Amino acid sequence: MDRRQFCSGSVLAAAWTLSPRPVWAAPNLIQAASDALKKAGTNAALAALDGQERVQDPYRHYPSEEGIKDPKTGHRFFFHAHRKEEYGHFHTFSVDQYGAAIHIAMVSVNEQGLPTLLCTTNQWVTGTRYIPASDMAPHINSFSISPSAYAQPDLVRFVTAVVQAHQKELMVLYQERDEWLARYRKRTTTDPFKDRAHEVLSSLPLKAPT
Repeated sequence: MDRRQFCSGSVLAAAWTLSPRPVWAAPNLIQAASDALKKAGTNAALAALDGQERVQDPYRHYPSEEGIKDPKTGHRFFFHAHRKEEYGHFHTFSVDQYGAAIHIAMVSVNEQGLPTLLCTTNQWVTGTRYIPASDMAPHINSFSISPSAYAQPDLVRFVTAVVQAHQKELMVLYQERDEWLARYRKRTTTDPFKDRAHEVLSSLPLKAPT
């Protein structure tokens, strides 16, 4: 499989400089979903694994190859693990008017399933097309997956809430991504979207409660 596709399957199927922002900012839907998962004896990471062994493999998606998809909106997410500095991360996608996947955010979580980092990624990571920051707001703001799309609805509520609670932050991250791309292109004629040395192009640490 082409590595550019390892986070997306078929397209048609489909570092912020400020101090860390508390992930539990209002609305409190993230914490509510996390608490519900904990009460059920699980967390976001374990619920996504769905009883499967966590394998450090960028091509292994959980809970399935496509992940969890809303049949109405086409929006989806999946979980996987391949970065040594984290327990794993979720990739979230919306779709364009043609049904092609649009990557929204990578959400890193720790072993307790708590969000630790919000990122934009390079094009080779997901295989989805580039959209300038100025055109990302509709995709970010409309991200929505029905809890009924998965057997563990609180996992869906959790991932959806993380994206929805950080819409403004994601817009800043996409602006920073485009600024990074502009600086890169001034330095070299190499295609930045194919540079495997750069996976994450902008990021925001998320501070869990103590």
